[in-house]
Amino acid sequence: MSVRIDAGNIYLVKDDSVNLPPEDKRTQRHPQRTVIVLSNNKINHDDAWEIVMVAPISGSTKFRTEYCVQLNVPEGNVNKKCWIRTSAIQPIAKADLGDLTGKVSDAKIDDVMQELLALLPLAVDEDDVLEWSDEQESLVGIAPAAAPLPSAVFGVKV
Repeated sequence: MSVRIDAGNIYLVKDDSVNLPPEDKRTQRHPQRTVIVLSNNKINHDDAWEIVMVAPISGSTKFRTEYCVQLNVPEGNVNKKCWIRTSAIQPIAKADLGDLTGKVSDAKIDDVMQELLALLPLAVDEDDVLEWSDEQESLVGIAPAAAPLPSAVFGVKV
C-alpha cells in the first residue's frame, strides 16, 4: 500500500474481509464496504505490523446500537448518512485496505473512542489510568488491571 495509513482514514475493503454481526441476519452483501481505521498511528505507520484495527461503516440502521457513531454527509467523504459500527471493531490486514475514500475529523475520532470506552468494561480514575471498577470485576470475573489512557493506546485524545 503506497498511501500512508492514519487513524480516521476511511478505506474501501472487500465486504467479505470484515464481519458485520449478526452475519446470519445480513440480507445485503456488497462487493465493497467502507471501514474506518481506529488503531494508533505508531502501529499504522510501522511496516512490521501487518494489521490495523478498523470498524465497519454501514448505512443500515437495522442493527445499529447505542455505541454506533453517526457519520453525516460530507464528513469522511461519505455520500449518505451512515454509522460507524464501533461494537464491530476488528483487525484487518493492511494489505486488504483498498482505496482511501476519506478521513474524519479528530472530533469524530474522539466520539468513536468515547463509544469504544463506553462499550468496554473500563473506568477512568483521577490518576489517568484505566482500570476495572469493582462492579465490572464482579460482572466479568477478571481481576483489576491498569492500562494507559486511550490517548496513549490509540494515539488520539479523548
